Amino acid sequence: MPRRASLEPKRTTDPDFPWLVNLPPSLGANGRRERRYFKTRSQASEFCRQQRIRLENYGTASSILPAGKTEEALAAFEKVKPTGASLVEAVEFFVESFKRRASSVTFGELMQRTADAKSKLSAPYKAQIRQALSRFSPLNDRAAVEVTAAEIDEIANGAAASRRNGLLRIVRAAYNLGISKEWCRCDNPVRRLDFTKEKRNTTVLSNEQVSALLEACIETDFALVPYFLFTIFAGVRPEEVVRLGWEEHVDFDENHIVIADQHSKTKQRRIVDMEDLLIRWLSYYRASGGNTSGAVAPRNLRRRLRLVRQQAGIVDWPADAPRRTFASCHLAFFNKVDRLCLLLGHKSPTMLWEHYYKAVTKKRAAQFWGIEPPKSRRNIVSFAA
Repeated sequence: MPRRASLEPKRTTDPDFPWLVNLPPSLGANGRRERRYFKTRSQASEFCRQQRIRLENYGTASSILPAGKTEEALAAFEKVKPTGASLVEAVEFFVESFKRRASSVTFGELMQRTADAKSKLSAPYKAQIRQALSRFSPLNDRAAVEVTAAEIDEIANGAAASRRNGLLRIVRAAYNLGISKEWCRCDNPVRRLDFTKEKRNTTVLSNEQVSALLEACIETDFALVPYFLFTIFAGVRPEEVVRLGWEEHVDFDENHIVIADQHSKTKQRRIVDMEDLLIRWLSYYRASGGNTSGAVAPRNLRRRLRLVRQQAGIVDWPADAPRRTFASCHLAFFNKVDRLCLLLGHKSPTMLWEHYYKAVTKKRAAQFWGIEPPKSRRNIVSFAA
């Protein structure tokens, strides 16, 4: 029968910690002997009293523990030994991980809940969410807390750079929402991934294309003239123009356009001051009998835009071309960065310099701002040479 541990304080030669208690393996954190040092005898004695109670409890428990469980406990000690953690710490870690997984929604449910929460956002953004739902469908049945960054990366990597970045942004937004709503208790796996650096070419409309578009509107669909005036000569986003009302958002006395926060892509209200050329074009439009009540954009917009672009001879339509044309020509001609940031709704000039600086020459920009309205409704639009 093994000798029972004395569990009595012993003196040491250390002046800072003169009392020592030897713990047997049965009371050690990892099944090994330990030494505990104390400054006073009373502290050491109290510790010994507590350990005797532990030893009695341990002895009682061990006497009723089946042999198989004892072997399992010993095997567990061996497995956890290299980590330096105690068996209790290892079990607590496992239990917490199990609880997180049990309380987590699936990846598919996380994505669907995100889609439902974003249902009031713009049509292009909702289209991106639908694409992400389809693309990441192989992960749908997995618990969201178990999906790794590597798995997300593998699925997204088959797409082009801009598409991959868009997919990752959707998944990142889904996890951010899920974490904040406690649908999944985990770190956002997308944070471990690097976004692909995109090579952007700022494709703008030529001055000839701008003239052809306006001429086509005048000749075939006069109600479209304001749509192109606001997108080309004010840089208003297409999705913002379709939400504008003449009476509510276009001020002819102050010569500015109000983009309400609920209509803005950035959800922030901004005032777009009209340049003199836009003022002259709107004066021409009104003098020619153009409608200035109700919505700025006419009905059946998509079909009418397609037809007028065909009439103008424009086959390839670069994404967001009017806004990029405005920004590039404004920066090149006026060279007023702060004013352009306000007009576009940018918080910093970084994007302006990256995408619009030197995108067009000063000469070309001067010609752009020389595209004057015709003297009568049927005249051909021209620009200064």
